[in-house]
Amino acid sequence: NIFFEVVEKRDKQTLLEIIKRKIVIGSIIISDCWKAYDCLESEGYRHLTVNHRENFKDPETGAHTNSIEGTRQKIKHGVHFPKFGI
Repeated sequence: NIFFEVVEKRDKQTLLEIIKRKIVIGSIIISDCWKAYDCLESEGYRHLTVNHRENFKDPETGAHTNSIEGTRQKIKHGVHFPKFGI
């Protein structure tokens, strides 16, 4: 599942509040190495990271953010997605 939320601040407190509200404890969260996400494991989530300075897909876990980055770019630039189903 995917969701996007506009925030004024990208700090740990703001992001963690949204994550706790939207994502079930125990879920796998894949992110870049943004420091605000360092607490996810201790909050009960499985956190996989990708260090984009080194690679775009983690060689050990296979984790990547390619799909979400592409979707974010489309939203950022105002491209509308086709609607499927109801």
